[in-house]
Amino acid sequence: MRKHDFFTGKRLFRLTDIIGDQQKGIEPIIPVCRSTLYNWVKKGKFPEPVKIGRVSVWRSEDIERFIQEGGV
Repeated sequence: MRKHDFFTGKRLFRLTDIIGDQQKGIEPIIPVCRSTLYNWVKKGKFPEPVKIGRVSVWRSEDIERFIQEGGV
């Protein structure tokens, strides 16, 4: 399991923060493609996003729990 220092405190993550973006130099927290992540959400394996307007975001504590429970 990889530790991320940005999990300290509550934070919201957009999709590119989670799966990364090579062009912007964002390393993935969970190295999967977009369709895999949304498939996991649909199957209940990954937490549901929170909608803020038209943007989907995930709570840092939900992502951290997913990783700690061996999701990746």
